[in-house]
Amino acid sequence: MVNMSEDFEQRHNEYYHTTRHAQNNRRISAPGMQYLLHLLRGGYLGSGLQEGNGRKMLDVGCGSGFNSVTFAMMGWEVEACEINQEIVEHARRTIKAYGFDIHVKVGENENLPYEDGSFDFLLSMNVIHYVQGEEAVKKTIGEYARVLKKGGRILVSTNHPDNWILQGAEHVGENIIRVNLPGDYRDGQNLFLFSSEEMLARYFSTHFGHIMTGENRFDFFTKQVRNLLLTGVKP
Repeated sequence: MVNMSEDFEQRHNEYYHTTRHAQNNRRISAPGMQYLLHLLRGGYLGSGLQEGNGRKMLDVGCGSGFNSVTFAMMGWEVEACEINQEIVEHARRTIKAYGFDIHVKVGENENLPYEDGSFDFLLSMNVIHYVQGEEAVKKTIGEYARVLKKGGRILVSTNHPDNWILQGAEHVGENIIRVNLPGDYRDGQNLFLFSSEEMLARYFSTHFGHIMTGENRFDFFTKQVRNLLLTGVKP
């Protein structure tokens, strides 16, 4: 520790008794990405999203359902979908272990099994790149917009061109890349590649406004996880 001046010590103590104290009172430990908590609780996706307050959100391609649990912990009414029944059952089991009863059903990017204007928030975490081709991407984005309410917000994550998953991958068509990861469950799979933040924004701008893009990056020394991010609002 450094020696504090009287003024610095006072400001330091005031911060921990006020701002930091309030932040810690609202802190939760969640099984999903802590990054999501920072985005929402920090107001980086806009004001009014720090708590769900019973509003509805959809977790598209929920995987094990950990991010669904995170949103449920924050007071959102959560629904989720996955590509087949086996993964759906896996998500249900892991979600139940945290004490939540989230409705998880079979659904895919291009054909979401929900009514128009059902949700206030839609999360698409590293799933849109699994669709095959430009038209499928456009249809997916249209589906995302369809199930959102007017004024609803979307948060999308997808591969950055330099993500570790794409190392050694082969370009097999326009914006299509084939994964080359022997031993990995994605080996040999074709993925749609958004080459830049600008490209990602261009595709989503047909259905969304107030778009912001960015990059989420984790450096594990031997592996770099890099994802492009986009958020926007349905007009």
